[in-house]
Amino acid sequence: AEIPAGIIKLIPHDSLGIKIEPWRYTAGQISEICLQNYNVWREIWPIDGIVIKINDQAVRARDGHNNRWPLWAIAWKPPITLRETVCKGITWNVTRTNRIVPTVVFAPVEIDGSTIQFATGNNASWIRRMGIKRGMALSIGKAGEIIPQIVSAQIPASPLADAEGETPVDGCN
Repeated sequence: AEIPAGIIKLIPHDSLGIKIEPWRYTAGQISEICLQNYNVWREIWPIDGIVIKINDQAVRARDGHNNRWPLWAIAWKPPITLRETVCKGITWNVTRTNRIVPTVVFAPVEIDGSTIQFATGNNASWIRRMGIKRGMALSIGKAGEIIPQIVSAQIPASPLADAEGETPVDGCN
């Protein structure tokens, strides 16, 4: 998709060795430029994304704000790094507000410099909808480079896995 003229104008950052020409870009090109800049900038500053703002003050004044943020700026986050692992099981925990929540336990994987082996299962309905069972192959990522999350669950990782068995949330509502 083509971004309308005046909506996005990127300023050259020659001081950082990044040359960006200020003209119209497609959404794919903007994402590619953001990723290149992000990879350079995160070595300098502790960032987890980029905010893209309109430079034209008249457009800023016209678009204004809602109750939470300006309507003339958007946040860009880098794509999450995914790793494959195998579900070892699901444990159930009671939160401080007395909610019962599942935690999915999986074989340890390293993502963005840390080893993770647990991720929230959100709730029983989510576990059932995703079809998560012991032995399932899981795609794990980190939201905002911090919080482990399960992106998808696939068929059993091996023929010995018991994915044909009972879903761990059967009988839970």
